[in-house]
Amino acid sequence: MSYEEKRVSVWRCLAVAGIFLCLILGMRIQSQAAGNVRIESCKISSSNHGKVEVKASGPAMIAGTDRKYYLVALFPYEKQMSKKSIVAGSKAQKSLVTYSVNLNLKSRSSILYRKFAIAVKKNNKYQIVSNFQYITNPECLASVRKAFPKAASKKGLHIKPTMISDAEDLGIKHAAVNICLDTFIATSGQKNSSSAYPYTYQGRQYWFLKSGCNEVDRQTRELARSNVIVSGILLLRQYGGGKVLVPPNARNTGKNYYGINTMDQEGLETLEALMHFLGDRYMNSNGKYGTIVNWIVGNEVNNYNDYNYLGKLSFNEYIDAYTRSFRVVSMALRSVYSKARVYISLDHLWNILQPHGKCYTSKSTLDAFAKRLKQEGDINWNLAFHPYPSPLTDPNFWNDNVTNSDSTKQVTMKNLSYLTNYVSTHFRRDVRILLSEQGFTSVSYGTTNETLQAAAWAYAYYITEFNDKVDAFIMNRHVDHKQETSQGLYLGVWTNKKGNLEYADKKKQIWNVFKYIDSAGSQKVSQFALKSIGIKSWSSVIPGFNWKKFSSMGSYTSGKGTVFKTVTKPKNITNSVKNGYNATVKKSGRKTTVKVHTSINPNLYVGADWRFSSKLNFTSRKYFTCKLNITGMKEKYAHVRIRFFHGNSVYESSAKVKGGGTRAVSVNLSKWAYRGSVNKIQIWVRPYSKTRWKNGSKIVITEMKQAATAK
Repeated sequence: MSYEEKRVSVWRCLAVAGIFLCLILGMRIQSQAAGNVRIESCKISSSNHGKVEVKASGPAMIAGTDRKYYLVALFPYEKQMSKKSIVAGSKAQKSLVTYSVNLNLKSRSSILYRKFAIAVKKNNKYQIVSNFQYITNPECLASVRKAFPKAASKKGLHIKPTMISDAEDLGIKHAAVNICLDTFIATSGQKNSSSAYPYTYQGRQYWFLKSGCNEVDRQTRELARSNVIVSGILLLRQYGGGKVLVPPNARNTGKNYYGINTMDQEGLETLEALMHFLGDRYMNSNGKYGTIVNWIVGNEVNNYNDYNYLGKLSFNEYIDAYTRSFRVVSMALRSVYSKARVYISLDHLWNILQPHGKCYTSKSTLDAFAKRLKQEGDINWNLAFHPYPSPLTDPNFWNDNVTNSDSTKQVTMKNLSYLTNYVSTHFRRDVRILLSEQGFTSVSYGTTNETLQAAAWAYAYYITEFNDKVDAFIMNRHVDHKQETSQGLYLGVWTNKKGNLEYADKKKQIWNVFKYIDSAGSQKVSQFALKSIGIKSWSSVIPGFNWKKFSSMGSYTSGKGTVFKTVTKPKNITNSVKNGYNATVKKSGRKTTVKVHTSINPNLYVGADWRFSSKLNFTSRKYFTCKLNITGMKEKYAHVRIRFFHGNSVYESSAKVKGGGTRAVSVNLSKWAYRGSVNKIQIWVRPYSKTRWKNGSKIVITEMKQAATAK
């Protein structure tokens, strides 16, 4: 090689080394900036709710930039700046910068749901050099700020929508209601006032279907009247206009349920508007449509293939996508009601997978979800867990092969305390837990054993009542379902009528236990279970167990109604009818007409209730009297139940009353301790032998009175 060739070679090497060194230095500068510039907080101003305050720290100067730090706001699905990104503010570079920028809440330029970052400008291009952060206090915007409701007990049920009267008879304090988001999204042909409600949000108009609202309303309105705390389970199918909420790469795949689309602007903004609409309707309407305070985002989301399909994603991509949708739901709801609770839903497979394998473990999903939320702006979150027994076909959970350790394969009711301790020690202190779905079969290994089912439920319920981390124990399900019984699972408190999908036929033993378990009669109704479980007392297996807890939960007293002819000292009761059960109720003066929905199952009661703002006193006038005219039955007699309420204490009377004419019925309340303060009366009727009602059936109720005597 010649001298010139050597010299060129040397210079080439130096040039390459120089370029390499510049790249290294450039990457180091970028790395230092990305690692050292950090958004510390991102909050709506407490003194001015129209402003967002962002605090960040970083190097006093980053070489090669225009010496400014830019606050940028991206769509949640964006990773880099785009034409849709917003430059919200700029500050001269220094070690600590604070921004105060306009929230622009009701406009298309709103930044409420955006994720924020700090960027620098190099060569006239923006480069993100910080972490991402979201607004963490949307509750500042909430118009509803009342305390979170408290329930008398933790007893709950996944109700069958047509069986509200039975759910109330069971005295439930919590209920879970499925809310299919697809049922609210209008297609282009449904965007009119006859089919949908117009709703303007963030400067854009949406249309949400009345039929979807009605489906939820008919459950939540009636549950609200009984002070039941409702948990709404947000589900998504691929029907009608709901396709916009399905992630683009998950469409047309035929899954049971889908995760929610936050992967493009259309899906994201539709979700924001829909959740704010639902929040307005069910938390900000003074109970007009009922009330939902717990919101569960998806069902068993660790089982991504069956219940929360988001397309083919890696684990980290899946956690990112689910966490985005969770944050949007939380942001929308907590900006309506400051105390709204939002939950992630997980199954009981803590460290193992479903047999098909297309899922993640609950533990890994929970850990990654909580970590991602904390990284991008820590917000309140809660856990909806499903501690079914192992296997599901055996209710005997106290023999489950589980442990109180991080390596346990499953979490069932046997080791529930492990789960609550894990959540308490690993995550935010304010995380609450709902047991939002679990049940016990009454048929196991081909043998019917209703006693074992009832015993398992009683034991599990008591475990829950004495675990302070858990707010509710919501049982699945109301009636045995054909799809589940075909798999050996008979989970209902009612049997299913043969040949039907889900038709209440007969009450199981658990029905009676379920009703009285959270009352002063709890000890008596659960006594049988000790022998089935093989224990001497509940206190021997449940820390802190004490019967005194149930004495304050209310009571049930039974009585009889009788036919009478004359009364003394009658006093009219105001016709303040409020609600119909499986019927349409019409008021005319002192007469109430109950038109029976003839499609109703004759095993269930129809009727009405009356609510009194000024409580009724039956101390001196100890009799309740009324006249009933029951027509349209295929049999002569009706079974009539008249119920009186003082808070959670109930007096229940029953009578066999002949139909086809007007009958005068009375109830003697003299032996009921709470007769001096009655705030609600119910009159329920069903055919005595449970034959179907005829078309045109009705119950006419007149002359409701208090009386000194009735003979």
